[in-house]
Amino acid sequence: MGTGNPVKLIWTREDDITAAVSAATYHHVACRLSQGGKLVAVEQHIVNQSIMAGTPFAAMMKDGVDPTAVEGGTTEQYEVDNAHVT
Repeated sequence: MGTGNPVKLIWTREDDITAAVSAATYHHVACRLSQGGKLVAVEQHIVNQSIMAGTPFAAMMKDGVDPTAVEGGTTEQYEVDNAHVT
């Protein structure tokens, strides 16, 4: 028997961080600014578990990199000539 109204469900913080979809991650970012404060270099090191590996979505991985696990860590997002991501 339903309530007849929408019900909002939210995981507790404890449940959220222990869920199978929460991958352990290490992400280190180093940046260099010019004297004028402009971003001139970005270096990132990302180590984490894949979310897609072992699923039907694994075919979306390229060169062993899971794009969903490293979102925001790609060189294309920066307008800087010196960007490196490993």
